[in-house]
Amino acid sequence: MDIASGVYTLTLGIMNYVSEQEDRHTIAARIRAIVGRISSIITPLTTRRTIDPIVQDCLQDLVRLLEDTQAHLRRWTETRSSRVVGVVNPWLVTHQLREDREELMQGYALLVGAINLDNSMNGYRFVSPRSTLLAPPEREHHGEGSPSSSRSVSPMRSLSPLRASPTPLTSSEANDFWEKYFDDEVADSDEFCEALSKWLGRPLNDTECKRLLLRLDIGDTGHVAYSRFEECVGAERLKHFIALYSADPPLPLLIWVDDSLDENSTKAQNATSFGVTVVQLSSTYGAKAWINANYSFLKQHDDAAHIRFISDQNRRERTPDGGVVANPNAGQEILDFIRGEGFKAPFLISTSRKSIHLTKYVESYQMAGSMTANYPLFLEYVSSLAAGIRDDTRWMRYNA
Repeated sequence: MDIASGVYTLTLGIMNYVSEQEDRHTIAARIRAIVGRISSIITPLTTRRTIDPIVQDCLQDLVRLLEDTQAHLRRWTETRSSRVVGVVNPWLVTHQLREDREELMQGYALLVGAINLDNSMNGYRFVSPRSTLLAPPEREHHGEGSPSSSRSVSPMRSLSPLRASPTPLTSSEANDFWEKYFDDEVADSDEFCEALSKWLGRPLNDTECKRLLLRLDIGDTGHVAYSRFEECVGAERLKHFIALYSADPPLPLLIWVDDSLDENSTKAQNATSFGVTVVQLSSTYGAKAWINANYSFLKQHDDAAHIRFISDQNRRERTPDGGVVANPNAGQEILDFIRGEGFKAPFLISTSRKSIHLTKYVESYQMAGSMTANYPLFLEYVSSLAAGIRDDTRWMRYNA
């Protein structure tokens, strides 16, 4: 039996054992709850042929923790001496189980973090002009985290003078928020969104939650780890982070699918100098998830003057069984998906001279082109987007 299946079997054994006990002590019920969380995120791992070494280490630690917990639960319920001590001094009996529960929670948090790290190639980030670092839309009410007033920023293009980015806090708002609403290092995704709604003083709708969780729960575990939350928010204002990753993206918008996020960072920054917001998506899977989460907004603004795409042709992709492979057809796959979803926005493939021959397919699509390292053409493509131009065509061909 592989290690993921072994952990899964142990979790089922513990949950069933606790459920069968007539006298369900509170600590046993709490252990069952955390073991249930572990079980839920283990399930997808049981079908993988390969598992990242860091995730494997976390699973190995969980095997030991779960085996110890299982033994302690049986000793607690079946050993007469343990029950006698429980009558005399309940603390002595439950102390060991409390320690088990704390260690399981730590192991669970580490596993969620490891899965998100393992899935980091499915991640994404925004690169925004400072003039479009959004404040949340102006509202009449003010919640726990709301200032007395806020500036409303138009979702359309703004080439106004740059304003300063949010002032970093001396203490982390992310930390303060987490301490207020959660006792553990990991939160259920639904509970996390509910807590954010309380903090904001307004409900987050399903679309806003999906957008935030794409950033905070890359591995789609159904949970948010404090470590990931703190890493993403950093020292900036929590309200700004929520607005940036939950609100409709500012227009004009360049959607860039490429596994070389850092290598493209200079070009992305150059695009923002024209007033363009860039969302960088590092995998086909991540791009599809982001597009689905923002589908209505993208359809509403499916226009060459508002939205454009760029993609590489070759991309390292994670397979369903956990492996990582080079995908020489990644560009066409994401173009097929985008056109299949009914989007007509411009789509430009940027690839190497060695791979440009693989992009002949662009001639079969409307509003599509390919190029190699043609930086002037890239700037023309982006500046036309910024200027709201719809009829630029120099890029619209194979090997432009």
